[in-house]
Amino acid sequence: MREIEKNSVPQGFKFAGVHSGIKKSKRDLGLIYSCFPATSAGLFTTNRMQSGTVQVCKRNINNKVRAVLVNSGNANCATRDAFKSALLLNKSVAQELGIKESEVLSASTGVIGIPLPVEKIKKKIPFLVKQLKEDSREFAEAILTTDKQTKQIALEIEIKGKKVVVAGVAKGSGMISPHLATMLCFLTSDINIHKRLLYLCLKEAVDKSFNLITIDGQMSTNDTVLCLANAQAGNEKIVSGVGRSEKKELSKFQEALNYITTYLSREIVRDGEGATKLIEVVVRGAKRNEDAERVARQIANSSLIKAMFYGRSFNYGRIAAAIGASVHSLDTTEIYLSDKRKKIRIFKDGHFLERVDREGLAKILEGKEIEVIVDLREGGCMGKILGCDLSEEYIRINARY
Repeated sequence: MREIEKNSVPQGFKFAGVHSGIKKSKRDLGLIYSCFPATSAGLFTTNRMQSGTVQVCKRNINNKVRAVLVNSGNANCATRDAFKSALLLNKSVAQELGIKESEVLSASTGVIGIPLPVEKIKKKIPFLVKQLKEDSREFAEAILTTDKQTKQIALEIEIKGKKVVVAGVAKGSGMISPHLATMLCFLTSDINIHKRLLYLCLKEAVDKSFNLITIDGQMSTNDTVLCLANAQAGNEKIVSGVGRSEKKELSKFQEALNYITTYLSREIVRDGEGATKLIEVVVRGAKRNEDAERVARQIANSSLIKAMFYGRSFNYGRIAAAIGASVHSLDTTEIYLSDKRKKIRIFKDGHFLERVDREGLAKILEGKEIEVIVDLREGGCMGKILGCDLSEEYIRINARY
C-alpha cells in the first residue's frame, strides 16, 4: 500500500466542480462520474430529519451507479419540495450523461430550511458535465462549506496481481457527532468486489473512524458516506472473503479503506470550526467497549473541557465531572494527560494528585495534539473518541452562518 497524488482518481472515474449560484462566487456543485456501472455502498445520518438528497440516495443505493451529484451551501432539508428537488436534479444529470435516473446518487450540505434553487442549478449541469476530468481537486473544492481546506487522499494497492486505486474526498468542520457527522465522504475504487463485501468493508472503516469523532456534539441531517467500485482494475472478483487467498486480498482493501477514512476523519477534526487543537480521548479498563466509548464521548463533547484546553487551563476537575456524569464511579479511576511523548498522571483513586509535574503539563497544553487517557480499572475493554478544543472562532463562524 502506498500513497499517491491526493487528487488521483481510480480508472474509469471522472470528477468536476463548478459554481452554480448557490454561493456568491465559490464552487458549489460537484459531480462524480463512472464511465462504467459501479457497485455502490452507503451509510447515512441517523437523524430522524433527513434531507431530500439523503432520501433519494437511500432509494437508489442498491442499484448500479454511474454518477453522484453534490451541492454545497444548501442542505435541501426541511423544505416542502426537498425530495422533489433532489429528483429533478438527478433527472437533469441523468439526461445530460445519457444514463438512467436510478443510476444517480446525490448529496447536499449547507443551510437547513431554505429551498434549493433548482432552476439555477439545472442551467449549470451541462457545463458541469463538460468539466469532467480525471482529477478530483475541483470537486473537493465544490463540496466545502465552512471548511478551511480540502480533504483528499489516494492509495495504490495490489489485488490478485493487479494495481488497484482507492481514493477518498471528504468535507466537514461543524455539526460533527455522533454516528457520522456534517460530513460528506466519497470513496471510489476500480476494484472488482461483491456488493455485500463492499458494504461490510465500508461499515467497518466508518465505525473505526467517522463514527468516533466529534467537534460540537451536533448531529447533522445530511451525513453521507458513499463508496463506488467499478471493477476497472481487472482483478479477479472478490466474491466471498472466504479462503486464505480471498481473505488476504480482502484484508488489503479493508486496510486501505481504514487508512483513508481514518486520515479523512482526523483532517475533519483538525479543520473543525474554530479548532486549534486535536484532543484524543482514550478510555480503557472498562467492563464493556460501549461503556468506554460513552465516557470518552462525554469528555470529548464537554464544552467546558474543550474551552479548558483552548485556554491551556489547569481546571482538570471538569474531566472528573464528565466521567461522573457518564454514571461511572471514580473510586479506582486514573487520569493522565499526554502529548504522545510524555504522559503525566493527574488523578488516582477518587482524587487529584497534589504533586504533579505542572511544568510538564504546561508543555502538553501548549501542544497542537493532546491525549486524555482514562483508566477505569474495571475490566479489559476500551474506547476512543477524537475531538478538538473550542475557541471564540467557533461562535463567530456559527453566528454568521
